[in-house]
Amino acid sequence: MSGSTFTRILAAAAFGVAVATGSSALAHGGGPHHSPFRILRGLDLTSDQQQKIHDLVSADRPTLARLRANVRAARKALAAKLLAPGAVTDADLDALAERASDARAALVRERLKLELAVRNVLTPDQLGRAATVHAEMQQLRDQMHQLLRGEPAS
Repeated sequence: MSGSTFTRILAAAAFGVAVATGSSALAHGGGPHHSPFRILRGLDLTSDQQQKIHDLVSADRPTLARLRANVRAARKALAAKLLAPGAVTDADLDALAERASDARAALVRERLKLELAVRNVLTPDQLGRAATVHAEMQQLRDQMHQLLRGEPAS
């Protein structure tokens, strides 16, 4: 496998991890069993803000579903090619890796667009509180990783 193909596959995997872990600040804590905007729960949103955010998320749901389906299809096509009998060349993987990377990038861009729209609904005080909660959650995750690696918590 050439360096460029490996780099594309690695980049596609990185996008996948970012998407799967909900790496942005507002969506942090999202996962298959959590609301992607869980951090908003502690911000004392007004009913008007809650409705605006609900409307934004509802309007974007079909687009996000389509983009997630594109990511899954690209991942399946890449896996099918890698696991197919016979020789597989760099050229065979290049287009599939680019397709996977493009699909993940499109999903990340759409999620960020939604998160920016949600951010614009919040007050400056709510944004400050969200930043504080995000930082505290990151510290807790860092401590968990340290403990799981057998390092003493700092």
